[in-house]
Amino acid sequence: MSRDNIAVRFGRRLRYLREKAGLSQGEMAHQFGIDRGNISEWENAKVSPSMPMLETLATGFKITISELMKGV
Repeated sequence: MSRDNIAVRFGRRLRYLREKAGLSQGEMAHQFGIDRGNISEWENAKVSPSMPMLETLATGFKITISELMKGV
């Protein structure tokens, strides 16, 4: 598996979780305390989040990092 494939799969997973939570990118950014531009870049596989950011995302969704990465 290439890094790009992982980034694409993570982006799809993040968008799924965000939409399942009923959040826009802006709402998610505000609630999680992160930049909306980062969310867009992750969802569009332009960059990958750091490990500390994965922890922030998992905490924001109230799931484990394993659940966050499910299917990635």
